[in-house]
Amino acid sequence: MDAVRCVGRMSSKARERRAEEIHVRQPNLFFSVLALQQYGATLEQIEVVLNLLLVFDEAMQRCYGRLFPLARSTAQ
Repeated sequence: MDAVRCVGRMSSKARERRAEEIHVRQPNLFFSVLALQQYGATLEQIEVVLNLLLVFDEAMQRCYGRLFPLARSTAQ
């Protein structure tokens, strides 16, 4: 619950910085969120998924003190 509150309290600039950090560390996860638009997701729907990614990232850092291992693409 702390991660949800923390992300909820972030300014839009702080959320943008965190999204940029995730983009650098997890490009596949980040681009998967953006790719949702190609499947017909609205910007509002993409924002929900991006918010989940921010919360997951925050929770991992709080609970485990570490970052997600790099997610690799399974597409060939």
